[in-house]
Amino acid sequence: RLDKALLDVDLAPQARARNLQRALGDPDLPVDVSIAIRAIRRDGFGKGHPEFIDTLWPVGTTARSDLEGLAALATQLPEAIRELRVQAPDMIRSSGDQRSNRRGQVPPVSLDAFPKPDEIKEELKNALRSTPRGLEAPRHTVV
Repeated sequence: RLDKALLDVDLAPQARARNLQRALGDPDLPVDVSIAIRAIRRDGFGKGHPEFIDTLWPVGTTARSDLEGLAALATQLPEAIRELRVQAPDMIRSSGDQRSNRRGQVPPVSLDAFPKPDEIKEELKNALRSTPRGLEAPRHTVV
C-alpha cells in the first residue's frame, strides 16, 4: 500500500492519503522495518542490503522495479558516456557541416508543431509508469 500511495502517478490526492493511512496502520510495517534494520546491523550494509531491500520492497512492487531500473542505469550510464565521448567529435563535425549548408534558410515553424500542455503532462506521467498508457503489451505468461 505504501508503494501505491507514494508512487502511483494516477492516484487522486484523496486516494493517495487513504492508501498512506492504511499503509502506516498496517501492523506488518513496523515488523518489516525491524527485520530490515536488523539485517543491516547484523551483516553490515554491504551484505545486509539485499535482505533489507527484499523485506521493504518485495519483487513486484513499483519501488522494487524503480530500484532495479536505477541499478541497471548505474551500470549502463558509464558505458553510454564512454561511447558518447568516442562519437561526440564526429557528431559535432557532422552537425557543423549541416549548419554551413543551410545558412540563411530557416524553415517556418508553426506553433501547432509543438505538443499541447496536456500532451506534455501525459508524457511525463508515462515516463513514471511501468507500462505507458496507449502502449499495448503483448500477451504473455510468466514461467
